[in-house]
Amino acid sequence: MQRRNRPHQKRNLRGNNRPVTACCTLDQKLEPLLLGLSGITSEAELHQIKQRLHQGERQKAARGELRLCLPAGLAHDRSGQVILNPDEEVQARLCLVFSKLRELGSARAVMRYLRKENLPLPMRPLRGPTSPSC
Repeated sequence: MQRRNRPHQKRNLRGNNRPVTACCTLDQKLEPLLLGLSGITSEAELHQIKQRLHQGERQKAARGELRLCLPAGLAHDRSGQVILNPDEEVQARLCLVFSKLRELGSARAVMRYLRKENLPLPMRPLRGPTSPSC
C-alpha cells in the first residue's frame, strides 16, 4: 500500500526495503551528454595541436632546418652534414651487407648469411641513457 501513497517512488531491488526515487535530476540526465561533448572537444583540440606540429615540421623542412634521426651507419658531423659513421666496425659491417646483397641477390639471403656467421647488424638505439642524439 505504500506505493499508492507515493507513486513517484519505486521499491529498491537491492534487497533493502527503502524506496528509491524514480525520477532523476536534470544534471544526471545531461551528464552523459556533457561528457560526450567534452570528449568531442578534446578530440578536436588534439587534432588541431597535431596539425600545428605537422605544419611546423613542414615549414622547417622547407627552410632546410628539419633534422631527423639517421639510420645506422650514418651520423651528423659538427657542422650538421651527413657523414658515414666514424666507427670502422659499423662501416665494415654495412659494406659487407651491401656486397653480400650484390652477391646473393636478396635481403633474405643476406640475413640468413649474417645469422649463420653470427654477425649482428649495427643498429641505433632509439631510447635509453646511452642513445645518441639524433
